[in-house]
Amino acid sequence: DMRAPGSWLPIEGCNNKTHKGEGKVQCMEYDMTSFVEQCVTAYVEITGVPVTKLSKKAMTPFVDETNAFMKDEPTGVLNNDALKVLMKILYVARFCRPDLLRATCALARRVSKWTDECDRKLHRLVSYINNTKGYKQYAYVGDDWNKCSLALFADADFAGDKTDSISTSGVFIAVVGPNTYVPLIALSKKQTCVSHSTCEAEVVAMNVGLKLALPLLDFWDAVLPIFCPAKPGAVTTPVSAAGGGSSRLVGSELFSGPSSTGVNGIKLHLLEDNESTITVILKGASQKLGHLARTHRVNLHWLSEVVASQEVDIGHINTADQAGDILTKAFTDPKKWDTLRRLVGIYERHVAERHVATSGSTLVVLASPTSPISA
Repeated sequence: DMRAPGSWLPIEGCNNKTHKGEGKVQCMEYDMTSFVEQCVTAYVEITGVPVTKLSKKAMTPFVDETNAFMKDEPTGVLNNDALKVLMKILYVARFCRPDLLRATCALARRVSKWTDECDRKLHRLVSYINNTKGYKQYAYVGDDWNKCSLALFADADFAGDKTDSISTSGVFIAVVGPNTYVPLIALSKKQTCVSHSTCEAEVVAMNVGLKLALPLLDFWDAVLPIFCPAKPGAVTTPVSAAGGGSSRLVGSELFSGPSSTGVNGIKLHLLEDNESTITVILKGASQKLGHLARTHRVNLHWLSEVVASQEVDIGHINTADQAGDILTKAFTDPKKWDTLRRLVGIYERHVAERHVATSGSTLVVLASPTSPISA
């Protein structure tokens, strides 16, 4: 479908808008507020619970899961109807509300064994959605392509499922630059079998993330010659692992991986908060993880080979800056949750407007809730 430059591909229920600040930074707003309201309405109609009975204190979508599903519970009231609400929520979560992904996917896996605990969790999720209907996902673009790179945040919640001790992989991929942050992919996926350590679970999550991120490099190779043709004699200087771009954006330490540029000037940065995982991937072997190829179908040699290429590097990131965290764990602390949702581009409207209205020479992009970036 060939469209005029600047036009949007239609997404049902999504009202996309572009805002320009006084500087060079453009802000893209993904607005599905009306569809979010339909999710709340669907829950109210199915359960008969009035909107006024939804919890006003639910500022995260989770209840305390410390003792979740640890005892036999009766079948939940919404055993036959929960899927009608969950699939509507999942539609929104996949497009522009990644803060809903982990909670929604965890409940969707329980539809065939729905209990009272699931009823309570769904009520909490819908209460959170009702309290945050005004939240939208924002993307900021203010750099030329040769100053941007791809950032892959991969994380895992070791033995997070209390029923079977299986971990959950969380993957978040974004285009980053000094004044650019564009969310591309968010994934929350339960792993296929039990992991024996945090390192093992994190390696599996990184493997999942790489299989999603590598095709994006092919996409860059295809579109860059069309939209950004190189000028004769021009030398491109993309963001390197030791430079500013993505490490500055997320407030992490300098990458430990190689700083050479990609073949076509686009780099994929793998951001990992577990140092032992980085060591295993760089080495390409581990005696304690020798079973990975048989259990998780993960090849450590392949991971090491990919990271050794010119277009990919891996580095350590502080746990507080790990955007993948929001896709793996059930956070009940509103302060921690607010930090994480902003890392994946979910803001209140007034926060985004403040940054759009600011000139390109001052604050233009939120790197974290407390560390905006100067152009």
